[in-house]
Amino acid sequence: MDTLPVDFGPLVDAARAVMGEFVLGPELAAGAVAAALRARSGRVYTGICLDLHCGIGFCAEHSAAAEMLKHRETEIDAMVALARRGVVPPCGRCRELLLQLSPANVSTRVAVDDATVVTLGSLLPRHWLDAKRARHTGA
Repeated sequence: MDTLPVDFGPLVDAARAVMGEFVLGPELAAGAVAAALRARSGRVYTGICLDLHCGIGFCAEHSAAAEMLKHRETEIDAMVALARRGVVPPCGRCRELLLQLSPANVSTRVAVDDATVVTLGSLLPRHWLDAKRARHTGA
């Protein structure tokens, strides 16, 4: 992970600190993926995934975003998610959630692998909210 921008190092370290799968019950687990979000304020928020039956679990990014929202922050500067194999990109559900927290998050820098950072907006081209906003503003 030495090839990510240097300012991602603390995010990787924060995610690594909370990552570690543990069993919750038969075929239930948590912590296999961890995420760290740095808000525009500079504060770092972390979260872990919950792998539960019937789809009621959630991703590490959701957990970190909830932690951030508890502190009344919505704008994200940068984010990373880690699994045992290294940096993993956010799934579509997480991308959507992070963008809906604030339109400013279109410029959030997202690590998608051990060497690549892109903007959240580039992961959601032709976003449906853009068309909706254009209809309402006449743009």
